[in-house]
Amino acid sequence: MLLTEYDEELHINNEKDISYNKGLEQGLEQGRNEQLLESIKNLMTNLGLSAEDAMKSLGIEQANFDKYLKMM
Repeated sequence: MLLTEYDEELHINNEKDISYNKGLEQGLEQGRNEQLLESIKNLMTNLGLSAEDAMKSLGIEQANFDKYLKMM
């Protein structure tokens, strides 16, 4: 005996929501990374800071320095 009903439309809508939210989250993360990279470059250009000093000034954790250096 089946105690629950399967609602295919609800299931499909839930999958769409999950995919949408995942894509949105990835897009926001990409935007944050691009903005931080732009800020690093601006500090380097305008204040003559090294990449490392610019990242320190922005409060970027040292563990993430390589990530942004590779993006430059």
